Amino acid sequence: AIGQIRFAPRLYAAARMVGGVFQASNTADFSSGVVTLHTVTTAPVEAARTAVAVAPGGSYRYVRYLAPVNSWGNIAEFEVYG
Repeated sequence: AIGQIRFAPRLYAAARMVGGVFQASNTADFSSGVVTLHTVTTAPVEAARTAVAVAPGGSYRYVRYLAPVNSWGNIAEFEVYG
């Protein structure tokens, strides 16, 4: 079960995460049962992890980060906690 996610932007690229979406699903290709866990609405703090509670959580096998257009996927790290 997912209860929290933590993420950190690539150094000097925090603003590029705004609009990014963390999603979960039980299908590997995310063709069904996709749940949005969190959408990044403000630039996260650089050189630190941002923790976000996921409510309601759920049990999922796959989790992904969808980067916003023209952001080149500038994320350094993301973690999933139960």
